Amino acid sequence: MAKFDITDKLELAEDPVLVIKGKEISVNTDAVVMLKLMDILNDGEFTVKKMQEVYEIVFSAKDRKTINSLKLKVNDWRKVVESAIELISEGTLSGDEGETEPGEGQSHTTT
Repeated sequence: MAKFDITDKLELAEDPVLVIKGKEISVNTDAVVMLKLMDILNDGEFTVKKMQEVYEIVFSAKDRKTINSLKLKVNDWRKVVESAIELISEGTLSGDEGETEPGEGQSHTTT
């Protein structure tokens, strides 16, 4: 049986990190999450239920606990979820200070 190692062809980048009040929150950006996200957002209506689904798939239980401990107001919590969606779909946050493109060599804490 032939074996082909394609590791060097893959990006295998680390997940991006959102920093909120000095706390680092990892955003799960793997392909499975992206596909689930596309399915959830497919009809264009972003309901509270869908927002909760996104929250639960893009943040680990540990990071959700950290986010919950911040006691964010609804609008701020929504911005966190929307920022995660933007990172997953575009790989960067647009319009933010400290914006980094993948591979620019800046620390993940500058985002």
